[in-house]
Amino acid sequence: MNPPRETPPAPGKPRAPTRPRTRPCSITVTGVGMHDGERCAVRISPAHAGEGRYFVRSSGSDLQEYLERTAGDDEGAAVDALLGEESEVEEGRTNLEAFYEYLSEQELTGYKGTFEEWAQEQGMAHLSAGLKELHQRFAEERDPPASPDASLPRIAATAENAAEAGAHRATLRAGGHEVHGAEHLLAALEACGVDNACVEVEGGAEVPMLDGAALGWTDLVHRVGLVDAATRDGGTLPRTRPVVGRPVHVTGDGGAFMSFLPGGGEAVISAGVAWAEGASPVGKVWTAWSADRGEHFRFEVAPAKTCLPDYTEYKRLRKDGLYRAATERQLAVGLGFERWSNPDDVTFLEDEPSRHKVIDVLGDLSLLAAGGNSGLPRGHVVAWQADHALAARFVRELAEAVEGDEPYEERALLSEEEAQKRIQMTRQI
Repeated sequence: MNPPRETPPAPGKPRAPTRPRTRPCSITVTGVGMHDGERCAVRISPAHAGEGRYFVRSSGSDLQEYLERTAGDDEGAAVDALLGEESEVEEGRTNLEAFYEYLSEQELTGYKGTFEEWAQEQGMAHLSAGLKELHQRFAEERDPPASPDASLPRIAATAENAAEAGAHRATLRAGGHEVHGAEHLLAALEACGVDNACVEVEGGAEVPMLDGAALGWTDLVHRVGLVDAATRDGGTLPRTRPVVGRPVHVTGDGGAFMSFLPGGGEAVISAGVAWAEGASPVGKVWTAWSADRGEHFRFEVAPAKTCLPDYTEYKRLRKDGLYRAATERQLAVGLGFERWSNPDDVTFLEDEPSRHKVIDVLGDLSLLAAGGNSGLPRGHVVAWQADHALAARFVRELAEAVEGDEPYEERALLSEEEAQKRIQMTRQI
C-alpha cells in the first residue's frame, strides 16, 4: 500500500518548518568496497523520528543469503540499462529524460510520489513495468521502520563516532566495530533530506562504492521519495538544524585546512583542491554549493567521481592497499593537462575533483546531525586540500561548538507558472 501523498503548500509561498523525514521503503544493495575489495550487502530501511541515521553490523542474517544469491547481479548496470542515454523512447521522451522531468517536479512543485507512481500517471507503461521489475529484483519494498536486533552492534552516524583512521575514506567507530567508506551514502542521505535511516551492513565493513560518486545513492533515494518520519508512539517532531555561533578552524599537513564561518541564511560548502599545474587535468580549482539554494544536488555535485591526479599517485596508493577494487567506472585518474583516463565517465572536466570534494565534505558534515534532524548549520564551510582524517577532527570540534538547534525551513516553491516553464525546459534538454 502506498503512503498517503502530501499536498504541497501554495506555490510561491514559503514552506512551514518541516518534519524529520525517512524513506517509505527498504532497499538492499550489494557491491564491493572501493579500497578493501570485499563484497558487502547494505539494506537501507526507514527509521523512527528522532533515531537519526545509524549503521548496524549484522552477521549471518538474511542479508548473508541475499549476498550469496545476488553474487552475479550488478544493480548499477541494471539501472544504467533502464535509465541510460539510449533508453527506450515512450510518450515523446527517453526514460532518462523522464527521470530528469520527475526530479524537476519534485524540486519545483513539491511532488511527493515515487518515480514509478509518476511514470504511471504519465502513461509510461513500459517504464513503470521496468521500475517495478527493478524494485522486485533488488528487494525494494515498502516497510515499517526498522527494528534491528538490539544485540547487534550499532554505530550512530554522529560526530562522536568519527575516527581519524585514514585520509582516503571516512570511518565510523563505536564499541569496537567499524564501518568504512560511508561518506558518499551519507552525503546523498543528507542532501536528499533522509534524516532517519537504519543502514544494515553484512559482509565487508566497507560500504559498496557503486559509481564512486554520490549519484548512485542519490538515485536510489529519488526513486521512492520521502515521507515524514513518525516517533515510535506515532507522534511527530519538528525538523531542526544545529546552530553554531562562533568560527571553527582546524589545520592539517601541507597547508590543508577546514573552517566554519557562522552567519547568512544558508548552509554553504566551498571545497578546493590543488593539483600540479600542467601535470594533471586541473590545477587549483574550487567548487561552492549551497544546501539551501541552487541547482539540485543530483545534477550539480552528485555525479562527480573519485579522482586522483596521476598514475604515479594511483600506483603508490595501490601499493598501500587502497583503491584495490576501483575501475574506470568509479575512479578518474589524470593523464596530464586537461586529460583524463576515462573522459567519457567524467561529468565535470574542468573541476571534477573539487565537486567530488564537496560530496566528501558533505558526507563528513552530515555527522553533525542529532536526534534525526539535518546536520548542516547555517554558515559557510571552507575546505582546502582536506582529507577524511582532517574532516573527522573538524566535525568533532564543530560539534563541540553547537549551541542548540533551530527550526529548519525549506525554501519557497516556485509559482505554478514558473514551475511548468522549468519542467518544459527540462524536457527540451
